Amino acid sequence: MQEAVLRRLTVDPVAPSFSPDATDPQVVGLQSWVWVDEADFAPIQTPIECIAAACAYAYARPVRLGFDLGDDNGWFWCGEAGSGWPGVAYDTSRTYADQVGENHCYGVYTDDGDGRFTVRSRTVWMVGWTCVGCAEPSGDLGLLAVEASPIVLDVEDLQAVATPAD
Repeated sequence: MQEAVLRRLTVDPVAPSFSPDATDPQVVGLQSWVWVDEADFAPIQTPIECIAAACAYAYARPVRLGFDLGDDNGWFWCGEAGSGWPGVAYDTSRTYADQVGENHCYGVYTDDGDGRFTVRSRTVWMVGWTCVGCAEPSGDLGLLAVEASPIVLDVEDLQAVATPAD
């Protein structure tokens, strides 16, 4: 059954979104919010085979999402099992204070390095199968990590200069 599940089940990489947007520079010392679309962080199921009254299905259920901001601080994980989808999109029509406490996922760059960082994201899925009308009704096949294509972000260190008033 394991071979049939792995042959039939397609688990696509989940692409993240950022705030500030990935096309804009991230800022040293400020939160870089990251999230995925709720529809992309949802269980998937596909038929494996039906014979007479018995039908087997392969499934994958997302259990967490991790990010490596490319800043040598390693991976941080969001969306642990049971906490909902990882991350909430930053809403520019609301204040930051109104959004604190929601299911946010973010990292903070501590320096601008060479100004560009390669971000990696990885979704971890629980993979298994169920069978309706079979002697053996289900089985877990363990975890499957799927990595999305890396994204390069620009990072800038902004500083203010105060001058005395005339």
